[in-house]
Amino acid sequence: MARLSELTDLHLGSPQITDETLVTLGTLPSLESLALHNTAVTEGGLEHLRQSSTLEYLDLTWCEEIREEWRREFTSREELLEAGILGERQEVKESKHEAKPTPGASLSNATVTPMKAEQRLEYAAAH
Repeated sequence: MARLSELTDLHLGSPQITDETLVTLGTLPSLESLALHNTAVTEGGLEHLRQSSTLEYLDLTWCEEIREEWRREFTSREELLEAGILGERQEVKESKHEAKPTPGASLSNATVTPMKAEQRLEYAAAH
């Protein structure tokens, strides 16, 4: 976990990424940008991001378990607060699936490649 303390940008795309993964991500002290594509994350899992004081960009575009109005890119902390993803706890939609840890879905073996802001914009435009 100490190796991830300076991580600022993270893009994850796998059905093996679940609410349990967000428990770890919510504690990363430098995480500013998070893109979740084709994951099994639910609205209940987003509760784990509430403790983040650094998150400014969140892409939930391809998260089918998230309510439709949240399946988009949030490009500022203000947008995240306004939508109710960050800040005080909001009522969340019941999930069709129970969050269960997925074997092998740990971040401890993850390979992290830093992305600059302009790379993030290029990536977002291409997806």
